Amino acid sequence: MPFGSTTQARIRELSTLIHQYNYSYYCRNDSDESEKYCADETYDALVLELKALENQFPELKLEDSPTLYITGEPHSVFTSRKHLIPMLSLGNVYSLDELKNWAAGVKKLLGGQEPEIVC
Repeated sequence: MPFGSTTQARIRELSTLIHQYNYSYYCRNDSDESEKYCADETYDALVLELKALENQFPELKLEDSPTLYITGEPHSVFTSRKHLIPMLSLGNVYSLDELKNWAAGVKKLLGGQEPEIVC
């Protein structure tokens, strides 16, 4: 199998898996936890691999790539809320340097005020 075909197959495989995990996480509401989720680190690794492949081979990016958007309707258990104070998430942080950069960005958003960090 030529390299491009192998890469294209991997992009399709990653896209399918990520779409399934997104749908399970955001849209399903059943008691079968084994199918519902994958570990956060596993999910993040799949997304990072897909993004890297799409950046390296933009001509192979699928029109419905999960890096573009999440498909499906959110389940009704996810209600919308307006917060008086912004809820600032860590996002994906994998090192102490990334954590320090994130904290510095939050401090800047707060006009120099030290953020309260809750774990």
